[in-house]
Amino acid sequence: MHPEWTMTGPLALHMREVKTAEEIALARVALLLHDRMMDFARDYILAHGTDATDFEVAHATEAFGTSELMKYLKLDGKPHHGVGIDLGFYCRTGTSTAYPHPNQFFYAPIQRGDSIQISADIKIGGHGGEGYRAMQIAGPKVTDLHHKLWDVHTEMTVEQQKQSVAGRKCNEVGAAVLKLAHYAGVDKYVYHRPAHGEGSEGHQAPYLSLGDNTVLEENMCFSNEPGLYNPEAGFGYNHGNLVRITKSGGEQMNQTPLTKEWCWIKI
Repeated sequence: MHPEWTMTGPLALHMREVKTAEEIALARVALLLHDRMMDFARDYILAHGTDATDFEVAHATEAFGTSELMKYLKLDGKPHHGVGIDLGFYCRTGTSTAYPHPNQFFYAPIQRGDSIQISADIKIGGHGGEGYRAMQIAGPKVTDLHHKLWDVHTEMTVEQQKQSVAGRKCNEVGAAVLKLAHYAGVDKYVYHRPAHGEGSEGHQAPYLSLGDNTVLEENMCFSNEPGLYNPEAGFGYNHGNLVRITKSGGEQMNQTPLTKEWCWIKI
């Protein structure tokens, strides 16, 4: 390499990892709509119950979110208008929730006793993020293990936020989150790292994994999804949030509740 040349790859990556004030502002706008869509989906499930499929929930919510966005985004078909917009919604119920990244098409009837996940993925100007809620429908199939896995995985989700302090290393945060599963005796239900970096690429470096010793910096953003999965019994739970690194801990940028009052429902 020429002695006067400088490798710019690490600089470009760092610029993607640490968000500017403008990028964070765009993410906040996107996540305001994210929370409204999550509320809409929950209400749709409560209103339609076992008459609905996960497919219907997803597409009804996506249509709602798009109509809301179009009230503010005036598209005229000209170049550079409406660029960087990505809005999607997903819902899966029953057995498909037992796998972290299922590759199947979702078209299943919603049933009592199902675990069910609703998920919005919204970006405006290329910034925003994904967010899920792991829900449980009351029914005869619900066991003590359902309660335990949901409780532990929710505790892990909150712990990641608390541990996400600027100056700490990614692997330290990942280890602190995974210890909760170990102490609760549910290690075998862990199938992936707690989180990945979130930005214009979606999944990007750095990662809250045991092998990543990157030091967290203020205004880095991460997913927040230390899920627990039980393929044998056909259910699993995986909340998701967008978390911004601060000097005092992670800021959960989307505000959909993580409580049983919100996530456990009757139809």
